[in-house]
Amino acid sequence: FSRREFAAGIAALERAAALNPNDTVVRATLATYLIRTGEFEHGLEAARETLERNPLAPGYLYTTIGLRHYLAGDYDGALDALARTRYQEDVQTLILQAAAEGQLKRPGARDRLEALREADPGFEDAPMDELRRYFLLEDSAAAVATGLRLAGLEID
Repeated sequence: FSRREFAAGIAALERAAALNPNDTVVRATLATYLIRTGEFEHGLEAARETLERNPLAPGYLYTTIGLRHYLAGDYDGALDALARTRYQEDVQTLILQAAAEGQLKRPGARDRLEALREADPGFEDAPMDELRRYFLLEDSAAAVATGLRLAGLEID
């Protein structure tokens, strides 16, 4: 994935999931990359299946589900999913929370931005580069950037 060879990475994760269907880390990672590469419904179904197999699946899976809700324009759904992750101080969680709260014009958006600044002091140096790195697709990064702007972050 770091080489942006998404199809090969997803194929490898699908093979690993087929070999050990009970490995919820592999299944959660597969769901994450499906959603981050634009295969939203397939990714969301993989996330649901992972949670059915193991309700204590990796906490980052809720960040992935939150991203899917955010990109679908369901900002309340995004915040609900993000509230369930065990990684509340994670940069990606904070980014999505601030963006969703910005879209909803909630005053808490600025608090999330402050938490983001504390978690990653260099984020504002090149926010679009960071968003592309985290969310992979230009459209996804741009959608999240819109929410962050509404939250009060200055992004070129």
